[in-house]
Amino acid sequence: MTGNHFEAAIGYERVFYLASSPEVKTKANLGKSESLKQMGAYGKARRDLERSLVYRSDTALRLEVIYQLAFCAYMEADFTDAHSLVMQWKLLAADLNDHRVMLLEALLLAEAWKWEELRTHLLEWINHDIRHAELSDEVLWTYDSLVFNVLRGAEKSESKARILSAFLPGTGQLYTGNTGWGVLNATSQLASLGLFAWLTLNGFYLAGPIMGLSMFQSFYFGGINQAGILAERHNETMGQQIRFAAVEFLTDLYARLAD
Repeated sequence: MTGNHFEAAIGYERVFYLASSPEVKTKANLGKSESLKQMGAYGKARRDLERSLVYRSDTALRLEVIYQLAFCAYMEADFTDAHSLVMQWKLLAADLNDHRVMLLEALLLAEAWKWEELRTHLLEWINHDIRHAELSDEVLWTYDSLVFNVLRGAEKSESKARILSAFLPGTGQLYTGNTGWGVLNATSQLASLGLFAWLTLNGFYLAGPIMGLSMFQSFYFGGINQAGILAERHNETMGQQIRFAAVEFLTDLYARLAD
């Protein structure tokens, strides 16, 4: 409580080492993991908590160990392991409801960009507690506005970007919001055609096609491919922005529901 987390971790480890009771060992291990979490040592906390996975006597205590393991895995960006542990928790808990677990599962769905599944999960989360049932319409409307409306309005089609660039060079890049790349690509193709025409008119009948048309072909097909890549990058950027906004939304919702 005084903030001496390193000393606390040592103290808890001493209890874990000296205690003969499996229950006391598990509680000491949980205390040590909390100290390590306060220091940001989530990997160390995970390794220590795994010592208590064999404990089976107290279901509530075992569930706490599994949750803390899942939380530490999430903080280490090991989302696959975190999701597996959350599923274990839900299987063991049956009808129990823990807002921390519901929040963690929601955050994992957001990390995976599983927006439809997250919407279903939000409804389950809210309706699990009858006291908050009236919030479902408000929460879902806010979520839809945050995720689906923004996502639909901002998402760019990779195929459309390529088709636009194929019919009119540079327009695919403009469609994705990359004006500079669009102008550069269109200018490069015009310049290569101009080079071909100048060389041909001046009698360079072999150099004209080799230099001018080969450059044009490179810029043309390269521009089509680039338009698709830029659309993909745009969607990834928008997805990350929506994910960050979703995380903030979910943590605010947790504060309301867990109050």
